[in-house]
Amino acid sequence: MLGDIPVPRCVTAEHVRLAVKAVVVHAPEAWPAGPLCRADHTPYPCRLHRWGRRVLRTRGLTDPAVTELAARGQSAWVNEPAGRGRAARGNELAARGRAVRVPERRR
Repeated sequence: MLGDIPVPRCVTAEHVRLAVKAVVVHAPEAWPAGPLCRADHTPYPCRLHRWGRRVLRTRGLTDPAVTELAARGQSAWVNEPAGRGRAARGNELAARGRAVRVPERRR
C-alpha cells in the first residue's frame, strides 16, 4: 500500500483548486463490497481524496464544509452538459445560429 501524498509546505491557490477537484472527482460510490472511489475504484477514501481533504483543512475548512463542498461539486459535475472542449463549444455556437469554424487537432 502506498503512503499518503504529502501536503505542500506552502498551500497556494492552485493547490486549493486541485484539492477541490480531487475531493469532488474522487467521491465515494456504493458497491456491494463497500464504498469505492468513483475515479479509480480503490477503497474509499483514496489517496487523492485524503490529500484534498488535508489541503482544504490547512486552509481552514472544516470536515462538514468539505463534505458539503464535495456534495455541491458532485451535483454540478453530474449536471454538467456533455461534450466539453473546443469542438463542443463550436457545436453549441453553431446551434445558436452563429457560424463557427473549430480547427481540428493535428495528430
